[in-house]
Amino acid sequence: MWALCTGRWSSSARRSLCPVEGSLGSPERCSDAAAHGECCPTEPEPRTKMRLDFERHLRDYFNAWSRQDADAVMSFFSDASSFEDLGFAVEFEGLKEIRSFVDLTFAGSPDFQVGPTQVVVGAGMAAAAWTMSGTHSGNFPGFPATGRRFSVRACSMVTFDGSRIKTIVDYWNPAEFQQSVGSG
Repeated sequence: MWALCTGRWSSSARRSLCPVEGSLGSPERCSDAAAHGECCPTEPEPRTKMRLDFERHLRDYFNAWSRQDADAVMSFFSDASSFEDLGFAVEFEGLKEIRSFVDLTFAGSPDFQVGPTQVVVGAGMAAAAWTMSGTHSGNFPGFPATGRRFSVRACSMVTFDGSRIKTIVDYWNPAEFQQSVGSG
């Protein structure tokens, strides 16, 4: 029920008003889509299903990070992918470089966890808010190991190539990490 009301079961981009409430038939605006029939479909349209698949795919990706399963993390990337981590100010091109970053992360925090708090999906792309946490037991770029726990808010911008990640850019505040682990 993420799709806007289209007025009928079709892939047309035409939007119409819900005749019962006079608003667009999105779940946020239409209080009883099931009772309104065709104007407010209860089954996802193909585009909506693809968006739900991207959301599930991204949540599974974060779960692979939380399991410290490097092979599973890598299975989400396309062959010609890139990963940019703005907190560390590093960029990785291709699977080999991305794998080195994944391995570095797990070596620096063997109990590394990623907890998604919100995922928003568009056509071939997604944004996610999440929290990373763990014990800073190994070195990270610019942050020598402290042995202290950390919890830092972050977000990612992701584009997809089919069902795989083509590009991902992670945004987080290094000062928040530094304060959390007491380094610097």
